[in-house]
Amino acid sequence: MSALVRAAVMVGVFVSVASWSGRAAAQGPTAAFTFTVTGDTVFLTDTSTGPAAITSWTWMFGDGGGSIAQNPIHDYCTSIGQCSSGPHTVTLTVSDGNGRSDTVSMLITLETPGASYTTDISGLTVVFTDTSTPGASAITSWLWDFGDGGTSTQQNPTHTYATGGMYTVCLTPVNDQGASASCGQVTVASPPVAAFTHQVNDLTVALTDTSTAANGANVVAWAWDFGDGNTSTQQNPSHTYSAGGTYTVTLTVTASAGGTDTVSSMITVSAPAPTCSITAPAMSSTVSSLATLIVDADQFGSGTVALLFEWSTDGGSTFHAATAATGSPTSNPATGITTPATNVSFAWDLVADAVAPSTATAAIVRVTVTGASTGTCALNSLTVDPARCGDGVVAGSEVCDDDNNTDGDGCSANCLSDETCGNGVLDAASEVCDDDNNTDGDGCSADCLSDETCGNGMLDTSVGEACDDENTTDGDGCQADCALPVCGDGVLDTGEGCDDDNEANGDGCSSDCTIETSGGGGCSVGSPRDHSVLWLLLACAAWFTRRRARAAVPKG
Repeated sequence: MSALVRAAVMVGVFVSVASWSGRAAAQGPTAAFTFTVTGDTVFLTDTSTGPAAITSWTWMFGDGGGSIAQNPIHDYCTSIGQCSSGPHTVTLTVSDGNGRSDTVSMLITLETPGASYTTDISGLTVVFTDTSTPGASAITSWLWDFGDGGTSTQQNPTHTYATGGMYTVCLTPVNDQGASASCGQVTVASPPVAAFTHQVNDLTVALTDTSTAANGANVVAWAWDFGDGNTSTQQNPSHTYSAGGTYTVTLTVTASAGGTDTVSSMITVSAPAPTCSITAPAMSSTVSSLATLIVDADQFGSGTVALLFEWSTDGGSTFHAATAATGSPTSNPATGITTPATNVSFAWDLVADAVAPSTATAAIVRVTVTGASTGTCALNSLTVDPARCGDGVVAGSEVCDDDNNTDGDGCSANCLSDETCGNGVLDAASEVCDDDNNTDGDGCSADCLSDETCGNGMLDTSVGEACDDENTTDGDGCQADCALPVCGDGVLDTGEGCDDDNEANGDGCSSDCTIETSGGGGCSVGSPRDHSVLWLLLACAAWFTRRRARAAVPKG
């Protein structure tokens, strides 16, 4: 801007837009004013003249504001702190008592920037965009105060609040003429908290959204991923899987105040077990030919179903051997039941399926047979046995069931122990003890094969044994307390000639537990000790025996 133009703007030299006819007549007023700019505020001074006294003034400030004062003061920052540096067209209309008027307009530009900004809010995060006007010169810096102690000097910052609430945000842009500030209120909301519950029924899972949103907001959108390639945007969907398995179900929710949250959960579904029933056309019908087991193969899906059929009584007789079938098969016992019996059972196993060939299912259905030699089966005699040890199905209080009633094969005969060491159950077929842990030194070894007592023939170093020769007798190479023999302990052990309860020489028993004799062929008394007299006598007797033996040998 040239010096001449700048002077015209700042000093307030004006160009009148009054009508030519009014001025030529010189009968009406001539509108004129000057102004002074201080920051965001303009001080306006009326300098209008006329032959008659001026009685009214009408000001329009170019930002929607106005005044009827003769010399008004106007702030170009709004009540919420939004400022505009202009330029603004300021218009003054004056009137006199004769009803004549005149109008003049001038452009006014603030020296400092006009501060303003916009916001884009998503949950706790706000994107601020500077919309300030530069004023008399370009903006050189920005200072943001986010109202929570956070600040920024970026032109367009992004700020995330720690909690929801209302915050006063101020922007101060700066140019070489000074600075102005714009403050406004920003309300942010905490993000929603995603949550859900589920209910499984065979392959179908019903999902219920329990998500919440804070600060009066609501959850308005749901995005479900069922983990099998299918999705939903319902709030509470129900989904049926094509096959059993464990799936990761994910829910993402969006709140009305912005913000999202995601939660995932592992859900396991399984195909229903096959259903069966035993029916008889009449109450008097015999089990042998008319009792029928029906397996609903549709429960298995679209693959080929192969089943193994077996009828048996509690005596173990098999009436119908393995049979393969597809669709909805039926099976009758090949041999009639001719004596009253209980626990006549039918069992099936799913042994092959095109969809899930590794699947295996087993169950027992029991029929009670009563009456004479032509036992009958009635509809109300069908019962399901929830737990029978040895049928291969773990049920009820059973810990294991390996299809037999034998100990020592990894499942006890009563199906109450998996025969592992440390389970607190003594399995006599394979364990000596079981103290409910796998720790040595507590009276039962870690492998449950030793009760850790001296003399049991097992070396238990954890309780201090150095040997264990399956007895508690001294003198056989392992002492009664399962310690190794030691010369000088007063116990004559294998390999020792003597043991006089010390490790001293010269007392008839040397320090290595051999009998002492004199070097010249006699016996040495050494230091007299009461406890060594016996050994001295023995040593002397041995010496005399050797002397007689040498004397009896003929001399050459």
